[in-house]
Amino acid sequence: MASETDTSTAPTDPDTPRAADQDEPSTPEGPETPETPEGPEVRDMPEDPAQPAQPRPPARRARGQTARNMLLSMALTSVGAFFLYLFIPHDESTDHLRPVAYDVESATAARVAPYELLVPEGLPQEWRANSVRYEPQGQHGATWRLGFVDPEEEYAALAQADGDSEGFVASITRQAEDTGSVRRIDGREWARYEGPEYDALVLREPGVTTVVLGTASQDGLAELASALEPRLPDDGRP
Repeated sequence: MASETDTSTAPTDPDTPRAADQDEPSTPEGPETPETPEGPEVRDMPEDPAQPAQPRPPARRARGQTARNMLLSMALTSVGAFFLYLFIPHDESTDHLRPVAYDVESATAARVAPYELLVPEGLPQEWRANSVRYEPQGQHGATWRLGFVDPEEEYAALAQADGDSEGFVASITRQAEDTGSVRRIDGREWARYEGPEYDALVLREPGVTTVVLGTASQDGLAELASALEPRLPDDGRP
């Protein structure tokens, strides 16, 4: 007798879900990705949307403006310093204070001068000679000049010439005028002159006019005049 095939299905465990009914595993949720904050606008938007956006000026334009402003400031400072120099009173004769020696120059000039050449002797060390010149033939004849800076940092000078006395005095003193008074120094009477630029003491002798002038005080000019001595070419000095 043929055996019967058991077609019954094994009982299903009610607690075991069927494959079709099982839910698909869900992916665990991770932390939310923060939204990227919006950066600054690259272009400035015009009020009228019909107009194209205007690009911001590049950084190099700002640097160029800064450099231009610096150059302009330096130029204005230089101009200001120039005008300050012009309007501050100063004597051009004391601009170069390099001391000079005048022994050789005076000895050479004394050999050829048509008058008795004078030089200061025994001045204090604070008197600094800063210019010396002999001109054998010029507008005012043979001219001897010796410039100094006195202890008060003022200009003082000796000048001699054998040309026209009035023209020489007016030129060398820059139009100083005779005050009508005199100052007696070592037995000689020097006429006192005063002017807008220089004061002076003037000694007129036959064949030569001697002038002591400058921005120094009258006492300073008198000190220089009292120190003047003849510079002889054969006095034993070179």
